[in-house]
Amino acid sequence: MIDPKELADHLKADADVIRSLREHGDIESIVRPVEVCFRGEATRIAGIYRRLEELAWRITHIRSEDPDEQAWLVAERDQTTEAAEIAELTRTALKLAAEFGVEFDGWGAIAQRAQ
Repeated sequence: MIDPKELADHLKADADVIRSLREHGDIESIVRPVEVCFRGEATRIAGIYRRLEELAWRITHIRSEDPDEQAWLVAERDQTTEAAEIAELTRTALKLAAEFGVEFDGWGAIAQRAQ
């Protein structure tokens, strides 16, 4: 279950990121890698790692060197940065974070311009 306030906060932050990308010349309709970041207890990160692989996400970074520190996982998939697709990405990431008891730390993408 997604916390409605958390979803609203993420969607507001998403709008800020999309606006920033646009200000840097981004063409939202261009498909490109979009990364998401999760953090939490190493065993929980291992669970979300497996689920993301099942969902055909590419795992790009994982860090869990010290068992006393939080582990980090970064994964990516190809999509646009159009608001509706980003909202779906955020909802999916928040559902996964809730399911595995980790924190969704946001998404990122590189601005894409016409070639």
